[in-house]
Amino acid sequence: MPATTLAGMDTFLRKTLGQNIKARREELGLSKVDLCIAADIQRPILDRIEQGLGNIRLDTLQSLADVLKTTPSDLIKDPNEQ
Repeated sequence: MPATTLAGMDTFLRKTLGQNIKARREELGLSKVDLCIAADIQRPILDRIEQGLGNIRLDTLQSLADVLKTTPSDLIKDPNEQ
């Protein structure tokens, strides 16, 4: 697979993850500050995740999923797929 394809997939996954976290947070009526406190992460980290930037640690992903009452796999699913 060409590197551009892998990079494109990586970008897609990051953006999907960020969009799903933001949507779920808003669905639950949580502010960014509330989510950060509950998940024990810093606000700039959440900002970057929701923007689809940077890498996310697995423990951070699990912590966010726990607070958002979902699973890590649900957070990375493409909402357009069934």
